[in-house]
Amino acid sequence: MSPKTPTRSFALFDPAMTVAAPDEARLSRELDRTMAQIRETTFVNSGHAHRSVHTKSHGLLEAQMEVVAGLPPVLAQGLFARPHRYPVVMRFSTPPAMS
Repeated sequence: MSPKTPTRSFALFDPAMTVAAPDEARLSRELDRTMAQIRETTFVNSGHAHRSVHTKSHGLLEAQMEVVAGLPPVLAQGLFARPHRYPVVMRFSTPPAMS
C-alpha cells in the first residue's frame, strides 16, 4: 500500500481577498466584548489582571526564519515570495486555565 499524495490546493494571493466582509465591524465588536469578558472572568477567578489569552509565558526563543529559494508558486507569496532571512522571536505560552 503506497502513501496517499496530499490533495491540498492553495489560493494565490489576490488583493480582493482583503476586502472587509459586510458584517466585519459588528464581528470585531463582538470579539472585543468576548475578550473583555474572558479578562474579567480571569480576574475574578485569579485576583490578577491578565491578558485574555495565552497569559503565562514559559519562555522566549530568538531565531532566524529562512525563506528558501525555489518554493512552488502557490507557496512563494507575500513574505515567502523571495529568499530571505528574518529575525524571529517566539513566545511559548498557555491560556489562564493552564497556568
